[in-house]
Amino acid sequence: MDGGANPKAMKKWVIGGIVTMFALAGLMGYLALEAEKDIKARFENNLKRLMLWYQNYTDTMGGPPKTQDDFGKWLMAVQPPLQAEALLVSSGRVVLMWGAKPLTSGSGSEAIFAYTTDPPVRGRRPVGMLDMTVRWITPEEFDAAPKAEPER
Repeated sequence: MDGGANPKAMKKWVIGGIVTMFALAGLMGYLALEAEKDIKARFENNLKRLMLWYQNYTDTMGGPPKTQDDFGKWLMAVQPPLQAEALLVSSGRVVLMWGAKPLTSGSGSEAIFAYTTDPPVRGRRPVGMLDMTVRWITPEEFDAAPKAEPER
């Protein structure tokens, strides 16, 4: 014998290596999708929380906040203070249409009421609609969608 490698044993190692690579690639893909779901859920939760507090302000104060400053001061006056929510607004990470009055949930509004300025996820970003629902839309859809108007 010449002492060379056994061709059958080499074939098994190569096939085993290929199978392992595909398994690792699948696992990495799964982990990436799970991370994306977490990011999307966090963006949506931020919008929903702020829209609910905006609705609470509107109900408590008899009308919607006219400015970011009005809303921010109110958030900090609530007990306990809503520092995380106030920071999302003051930092510009979430933009609300000041002076707009939210509609009854599920009424089907096409008007955008709130949106995040965080980077898009797969080309889409979450927006809060005037009826308090959240949708994921493209920049083109955002530009074309009506924006909530201040209450008159």
